[in-house]
Amino acid sequence: MNSAEQDNSTDWTDREYVESSRNGSPEDFRYLVQRYQKPLFAYLLSRIGNSLEAEEAAQESFVRAFVSLEKLRKPESFYAWLIGIAGRVSKEQFRSCE
Repeated sequence: MNSAEQDNSTDWTDREYVESSRNGSPEDFRYLVQRYQKPLFAYLLSRIGNSLEAEEAAQESFVRAFVSLEKLRKPESFYAWLIGIAGRVSKEQFRSCE
């Protein structure tokens, strides 16, 4: 992304960030992380109840999302897809604690 595009990148949609990340600019994924880091953490904290574990689950969720980005069928639904991943991660953490 050139400097002119970077200035406008905060106006990009999730679809644009996903497509850019898929098409040779994986660094653009960081904008999705910045956009959804706080709401994802809040969601996971409400499910897990421990801030350290919620932070770890959020990081794992973003890693899994990045690795599986090509599988996302509807890039405009990135956050809903990410929440689904986070739900699975939190269930896995819960099972590992039992």
